[in-house]
Parts: sequence; C-alpha cells; structure tokens
Amino acid sequence: MDKTTFLSLLALPLAANMAGCTEVPPPEKEEGNSTPPPSVTPDPSSMPNILFVIADDQSYPHTSVYGCQMVSTPGFDRVARAGALFTNHYVTSPGSSPSRASILTGLYPWQIEEAGTHASSFPAKYPCFPETLQGAGYFIGYTGKGWSPGKWDVSGRPFNPAGPAYNDKKLTPPYSGISKTDYAENFKAFLKEREEGQPFCFWLGGNEPHRAYQSDSWSLEGRSLSSADVPGFLPESDNVRSDLLNYAVEIEWFDSQLVKCLDELERTGELDNTIVVVTADNGMPFPHAKCNCYDAGIHVPLAVCWGDRIEPQVIETLTSSIDFFPTFMDAAGLESDIRFSGQSLLPLLSGNGTEYTSDAIYAGRERHSSSRYDNLGYPIRSIRQDNWLLVWNLHPERWPAGDPQSMKEDGTLNAMHKAYFDIDGSPSKTFLVNNLADPAVRVYFDAAVAKRGEYELYDISSDPECMENLAEDGEYQGILESLRQKLEARLVETGDTRMGANPDIWETYPRLDGTMRHFPEPVTEEEEDHIRAGWTVKTNVGLFEENGNNYTEGLVDGVAGSFLGLVKPGKKQNGVTNNDSHIEFIIDMKEPKTVNYFRIRHKRTGNVQLRWRKFSKIQGSNDGSRFFDIATDVAVTGYDISDKIMTGNIPIPETVCRYLKFYGTSDCWDTSNGNSVQISELFIGKAE
Repeated sequence: MDKTTFLSLLALPLAANMAGCTEVPPPEKEEGNSTPPPSVTPDPSSMPNILFVIADDQSYPHTSVYGCQMVSTPGFDRVARAGALFTNHYVTSPGSSPSRASILTGLYPWQIEEAGTHASSFPAKYPCFPETLQGAGYFIGYTGKGWSPGKWDVSGRPFNPAGPAYNDKKLTPPYSGISKTDYAENFKAFLKEREEGQPFCFWLGGNEPHRAYQSDSWSLEGRSLSSADVPGFLPESDNVRSDLLNYAVEIEWFDSQLVKCLDELERTGELDNTIVVVTADNGMPFPHAKCNCYDAGIHVPLAVCWGDRIEPQVIETLTSSIDFFPTFMDAAGLESDIRFSGQSLLPLLSGNGTEYTSDAIYAGRERHSSSRYDNLGYPIRSIRQDNWLLVWNLHPERWPAGDPQSMKEDGTLNAMHKAYFDIDGSPSKTFLVNNLADPAVRVYFDAAVAKRGEYELYDISSDPECMENLAEDGEYQGILESLRQKLEARLVETGDTRMGANPDIWETYPRLDGTMRHFPEPVTEEEEDHIRAGWTVKTNVGLFEENGNNYTEGLVDGVAGSFLGLVKPGKKQNGVTNNDSHIEFIIDMKEPKTVNYFRIRHKRTGNVQLRWRKFSKIQGSNDGSRFFDIATDVAVTGYDISDKIMTGNIPIPETVCRYLKFYGTSDCWDTSNGNSVQISELFIGKAE
C-alpha cells in the first residue's frame, strides 16, 4: 500500500474524540525506591504518562489501518490516526523473551547476557525503563504478560522488569486460548492506586495472539474462509486459512481491551498527556515467521500518539524497538548514564527526521525453545537497510526450526518430522508436515524447516515474504558484502560475544522455563565436508517405507532416524518392486563444488553392517543430464566393522561438478542380506 492510501486511511473519522484533556499535575517522588534517579531531574509537571501496549506474536501489517482486510482494530487505528503510524518498525529478536528484554533495556539482545536468550534469567545490572522512571517519581506497573518467559526473581529483582503486577481482575474469555486476565480492569485498578498528579508508566501486555487458539473461533464469529489473508510463505489451504482467522480473532480481542483503556484515559482527562505506544514483541506464530529474522518474524505494527504533541502522520523510516527507552527518557526530560543502543523517536515524531541518524536496523536470536540436541540454539544476526535484508546464520549445519526428530528418555526415536519445536504447534505446521510429499506444499515446508546457507539475502521491495534467496546470485554479491561488513561492524561496536573470544557462551545460559526435550546425538561433520544445506536427491526407482522413515532427504539431512531406502533389482520390499537392472541416486549440490572424497553413515539399528560394498560408477555433471565418469568400481571399506555406523573417507579423483551420481548393479551389495539397500547420510567434501 502506498503512502497516499495510508494517509487516506488516517484521515477517517476517529472512533472517539481524543481532545479536551487536562495536564497532569506535578508528581511526587515515591519513597523507598531501590532504583537511583536519573542524573538530571526536570520539572515534574513536564513528565507525560506512558501507556505501553504490546501484543504477543503479531506481525505487520495485521491491523486494519494498514489496509489488512482480515482484522478490524479500532483501538490501534485510533492511536494511529491521532498520531504516528510507523510502516517500517522492527524488533531486535523474533522471540518474546529476548525481544521484550531488549525493549526494556534499550540494548540489543547480544548485549544483555542471559536476558538475550529465551526463558533464562534477567541480570539485575541491566536497568529497565519502568524502574528507571520509577526512580524519577513515576508510578509503575503492568498487567498480562510482562517480561516472559524466564525467571526474573533468580536475578534478585524485586519485581518483573515490566513493573509490579496488576493481574487480580479476571474475566470469562469468549474463546479458549484467550487469557482470563482482564487487562482493562487491571489498568483501572492501577490508576486508582497512584497518588493524585503522579505520572504513570504502565505496561499493558496481551497474551494474544499467542497460541493456542480455539479452532472454531473464526466460524463462531461468522467469518468466511475467503476472508483470510494468506501470506506468500504459506500454502493456500483451508487448514491454513482457518488458522489465520483464529489468529485474527485474538488480535481483535486484544484490541478491544485497548479501546477500553483509551476510553478510561479519556474519561479521567489523562489522554492528552499520555504517550500511547501500541506494538508487538515479534511476528506471528506461524512457520517462516516467529523465531526467524525474516520480515514476518521481526517486522511489527507500531502506532504512537501523545495529544497534540504529535501531528497525524505516516513514518516510513526504519526504526527499532531499542528506541523506546531513550524516547521515554527524552519525553520526560530525563538524562541517564545508560549508553543506549537505540535513540529517541521524538525527532521523527516532531518532524525533525534528520536528527534521527540510524539508517539500518539489526536483529538476532539464539536459543528459542528446547529444540535441538544438548539444548543448542540457532544463532542468527541480521541487518535491514533500504530494501535489503541480510540474514547471517552462524551455525548453518544446525536445523533452523529445531531438529526434525525427537526421542523419549529411553532413547526411542519419535516419529520423523514431528519435532521442529521452534515452530509453535499449529494446524499450519501440521499441514506442512502431513503434505510434504506434495511438490506444491514442499516449497513452503522447506522454507520453514530446511537447513539454510550461512548467508541469505532478500529484496524486501519485491519479496517481502523472504522466499527468494539472492545470496548465491553473482549479481548481488556487492550488496551482500556491503551489508555483511556493516553488520559485522555494528556487532563489534555493540560488543556481541559471537564476534569475540567466547562466541559459544550462549550455549551455557540455562533454560529455566518451559519443557526440556531429548534429541538424538548428531553425527559430527568434518571441517572439510561441504555444507549440505538445501541439497536434494533423486533416485531411479521407487522408495520403500519402514516405520514411517522413508525420505530421499535422509541422505543429506543429518537426521538420525531417516534413510534412503532403495529396493534391490528384482526384489520387493514393503510393497515396492524394483524391475530395473540397477540402483542409482543423484545428489544435487545446487552449485559446482570441488570433491575428492565421500563417506557413508548407515542407519543405527541392532545390526549396523553397511550393505553397500562398492559402486559400479560414480559420475559427475553440471547440467543434470550429461554425466561423465569420475571413478568405477569404487570400494566401500569398513562395511564389516559391526560396532561402527560410519565409514572413513573414501577417496575419488578430484573433480568439480554440481551433480554426483552413485550407480550400483547387483555385485555392489551383500545379496544375502535382505531386499533393500539403505543409507542414512552421504558426506561429500574436499580434503587437502
């Protein structure tokens, strides 16, 4: 939507009159506050109130003032039309806990130790804006979800970093999944407790639209599936559409609470002297969104109003959630010794855009849920500048959405592709997994869970869904390198430990909240192995299935329980017959690579003997059709060592190619051992 259309939306009549409010009297400093006051305390009468409203898991552009037809959000729209509507606002992390900690401290997640990962602790040495404002005389509190998940009390804090809790008022929610906390009534109770004339800072944290959702809420609301706005990173499916509409119902519910809070401010004459900020902590809880540094994971709504201090406007500048703390300090006329990583938004809001000096936004993540072996995370750093987004995956050998397969405490493997726990459980996720064999669905499945290269580059102007990675396109290497250098410089400047001497300190921070899961130990890859992210496999014969494990990707995906299962010529296995005279499989490495060895990992069973004894031919190609011989009669050594499941590196003549074909006839395996040939993984690389 262009700026003219936005302005026309902003010009629509307000839901209620927001004028005619009185100025807040001077505050009185609260006694006994443990937080030292800012170094400079201005005239208290100039301090505005602050109402900070934050949804849980809501992506841009899912409010009606942005033009989204799937939702109606009169509360958000009211704030936007009375003040500023931001179209390019980003959080610093795509998960609740680190994103909220970053908002509270005005620092990037990689600057705040345990608070920068998920469900850990929140070191008390990092001051937050509520307690800092409390030290200047503000009355503070929160309702709903403050900083969470995690354990703030183990750090010695006296209350949640968002403030003392106001959660006593309850209601009967219209649908399951919606919180019983009555946000609006708790806000009213908070206002009644403050001293007359005292400025307040209140964090109104919704638990919506975080999952889970009542599955039929959309139909009970009288909606049609056709009204769902399906983003380009999800397939067109009724399962996905109904899931999106349930998400929309929760957005509207939380917005209805905002409406009540705005009405209360107007009723009490406080609205004109209250900075109202309405935003979200990270993107929507769908595959390829939340937990990812793509636009759907970190681009969130933002509207800000402050009586007549902010003229109605649309702000297209790239802004970051680390800007809120310095903005509140600026608005209150307070100074501090904190070296913020963000900067005040007041110049933008007052029409002095040249004083806002940032030209890029930065984001990152570490561990989200318990989703990988040994509780490992998936570290990402990203930069968005102009229309470009660069994503740096620091451990591309790991699975971005979590390991595909979990296991029970006794070591028994659970079903394949039933993990990926960094993606919230949902009908959308289930649809992708259940239909991954459908090529029309597979592209969305892979975008959500497949391994990724070290760098990803997206042109947001043409690909806001981040589905076309340009990192390997030679035309864009200059842009990639420029963004990479700028990102690394910012990370060094802000003290990111991933750039320092102890980059893996993140793996030592404990997970203190949430389920702990078990996963099979991954096979350690060698430094000379090529990274197999995105590689694909094609076979000449049908695959058989055994215990739900039957995946061509098993050859390159690093999953302990999956394998390539091929029926031998003239044999039948699990209903599949091979009438061909040979078996072949072709690895597509997606780009030409220099190779001079391979090795094989067999599936882990009671008998780990490798059934492949040799390959008749190993061939190469650069176009996938014209193959040339690399080697013939290549022996697979180590197959008879019963306590090993991995061969050593098997050398082949060095060659450069994109495709590798492994070809076998009847003399290539132990014909007495079953009707099939199975391989769990094939490692390919170049040794010096």
